[in-house]
Amino acid sequence: MNVEMTHSHKHYNVWYSALMAMYYILFCYTAAFTSRFLQEGGFGNTEIAQIMMYGGIACLVAQPFWGALADKNISLRTIVLIASVASTLGYFSLTYFQGNYALASLGVILGNAGVMAVPGVVDAWGVKLINQGVQMSYGRARSMGSMSYAITAVLFGLLLDRMGMRVTPWLML
Repeated sequence: MNVEMTHSHKHYNVWYSALMAMYYILFCYTAAFTSRFLQEGGFGNTEIAQIMMYGGIACLVAQPFWGALADKNISLRTIVLIASVASTLGYFSLTYFQGNYALASLGVILGNAGVMAVPGVVDAWGVKLINQGVQMSYGRARSMGSMSYAITAVLFGLLLDRMGMRVTPWLML
């Protein structure tokens, strides 16, 4: 194993690890707390289950869509950015239109079609860099993502107990 890395390779390790960390922080907001968000918005269990089902379907449809864009050489950075913006917009709609079933459904659909649907694209970005000869540690970067998710879940849970879900979209920005 090559012990020394060039400056640019260290650069890729740092930036790809940061990308993984930020991605999994957004993923945590979307994946772990949506039900609570809907509950705080006044929805009952059946409505929450239906809305979450719509989000699951959106994710199922969006994953191959994002993959097809990536296969057509659309910038992976652009795909991840668009997906992140879609999720953030979804959470803003959940925050400011609480209690509206149609808008809550749209918010969850946007959230799931965004960040929830692009983990393969984020992984493909790392594989693409490695295939281009960049010597980076995918395992280290992925570990940063997992650790960021866990820390976010704890800290965000504590923050929610104090401030409620309205803080979510602002943190996503």
